[in-house]
Amino acid sequence: MECSVVQTTIEQEDAVETALKTAQMKGRRPAESGGIQARCRLMYSPFWSAKFRCEVKRVLLPPKRGVIAAGADAFSGFVSLIAGSVSTVNSDIQGDLLLPVRFDWPQVRERAQKHVKDFFVYKLRRVPTYMDEQVDFLYRPIWVCVLDDEGKEVIRCVDAHSRDPLYYLDSVADEIARLAGLLK
Repeated sequence: MECSVVQTTIEQEDAVETALKTAQMKGRRPAESGGIQARCRLMYSPFWSAKFRCEVKRVLLPPKRGVIAAGADAFSGFVSLIAGSVSTVNSDIQGDLLLPVRFDWPQVRERAQKHVKDFFVYKLRRVPTYMDEQVDFLYRPIWVCVLDDEGKEVIRCVDAHSRDPLYYLDSVADEIARLAGLLK
């Protein structure tokens, strides 16, 4: 399936290292000596990226204008502000590597706008006027890692572009691991 995808920049070994660190298992025995075993798979999470043109009116000063970006994970529904713009490439991705879309843009738009409004209220103590400037749908690569330490399984998701742990996916990590074929 032809998709707009954020480029993958880290390998599986780096993802396992980050997963071990976030699961507080770093420095434990390796798999060869009966310690932690890691199973990983690269999956693609659907993601909405939106830029908002904002304006804050000020007394006796010209209005403050700017563009701010917000993103929404279309699988879990998590919404946050985005620093900078997201660069993508068009790639052909197998359908079984794509997580299903559960939230379309109208469902998460209001929450994204609330994040933008709250940011301006916090920074400038004023409520902005805003409008959608550009909305993009893309797929974000994530490493899904299942760490098995003597029968105890811990699932961690790691951003395959920035190597950041994706803690917001912890609530749906079991389901993602099942979809990735890492759990029975």
